[in-house]
Amino acid sequence: PKDLCGISEIPKLLEIGIESFKVEGRLKSPEFVASVADSYRKAIDNFEDLDTKEAINNMAITYSRGFYNGWLGGVAHQELVDGTFGSNRGLFVGEVIHSSKKLIRVRSDIELFPGDGVLLVMGDQEIGGPVYQVEKMGKTYDLGFNKNFDLSKIDNGCKVYLNSRDKLYKELKKSFTDKNVLKRIPIKIEAY
Repeated sequence: PKDLCGISEIPKLLEIGIESFKVEGRLKSPEFVASVADSYRKAIDNFEDLDTKEAINNMAITYSRGFYNGWLGGVAHQELVDGTFGSNRGLFVGEVIHSSKKLIRVRSDIELFPGDGVLLVMGDQEIGGPVYQVEKMGKTYDLGFNKNFDLSKIDNGCKVYLNSRDKLYKELKKSFTDKNVLKRIPIKIEAY
């Protein structure tokens, strides 16, 4: 199944009186949970100012098998479970348009940086790892990898997914490791 993501429906849910949101996070990384919690908080507080596409992209980079809004838009089994793949791929960023022994060229609307983690999918074969070198030419990127990264099976049309980004992960980690940003709320409990 795809991962649940109802962030686009938040205005409607607030309008009908929903006051509490449960977001998916079980068996996911702390970075994914931090990304989801941060995005939903921003959407609840001020949906008009939220860049929904960026929020969904950031969630996808931390973990994604594709997103679907569950049954918030009605029952649609084939959209929830399309059977394409069953594990994390990340954010789809583009396809390989040229490959050689040392690098691949990717056309992408998503900017790529050294240190990004990518997954290359060609049919039923997948290889992944960190990008060491990036040369940008408009919306085309030449990506270089370490010398042990086997690019021999990569052909034009190979799908490219972004599944980690150091800068994003460092920012998300602050929300659950930096004691200066931890929010403490006093509570009073009476038990009978």
